[in-house]
Amino acid sequence: MYISTLTLRNPHSVQSYCSHKKLVWSAFKAWKSTPRDFIYRVEERRIVCVSPRQPVETDDWRVDWKPYEPKLRTGTRWRFVTRVNPVYRRSKGGSTRSGRFETDAISHMKCRNGCTLKGAQLEHAAMAAWFEGKARHIGFDLSSPNSFRIRSCERIPRIHVSNNRTSMRLSVDIEGTLLVTDEKNFERSLLKGIGRNRAYGCGLVLVRR
Repeated sequence: MYISTLTLRNPHSVQSYCSHKKLVWSAFKAWKSTPRDFIYRVEERRIVCVSPRQPVETDDWRVDWKPYEPKLRTGTRWRFVTRVNPVYRRSKGGSTRSGRFETDAISHMKCRNGCTLKGAQLEHAAMAAWFEGKARHIGFDLSSPNSFRIRSCERIPRIHVSNNRTSMRLSVDIEGTLLVTDEKNFERSLLKGIGRNRAYGCGLVLVRR
């Protein structure tokens, strides 16, 4: 695996998250019919990617890369930063894919009986519930609700190629401290990403001491 930094030669060539998506795919010589095998995160004029193959330099990108083999032991603590699309999937009375719908974590929390939280308190409570649910399945633990903070929370457009329809997706930047509880499972999550909307720059978790 490789971790790469793609730096834009011309920052004015990117106008939206959809533009980022197309440009990133071009660095991996992939688009449309090619399955995505990388995850990435947009950071101002650069993009950080994790992938099984090296990206290539293009007219748009300058590329720096190095091998990436994260070794995180169970019981160790790490600082992390991630951008996620926190959603719950629900069934509309059936188990087929077409019978399912998504609701974001904040809307899900609002619909809970007795929820009176608003603003930053609502965002934090919603993300704590969603993140803790994810953590149990991917090998880490948030020791307390205060072990992370929300850096930003916004809704971004997503264009559906099949019908050219645009929908809004919740994008949340989070940083904090986590405890590794299952090193193999968590290492897999670092390489594959977490949550949905990974094609639009969500899901990559970056960790450091």
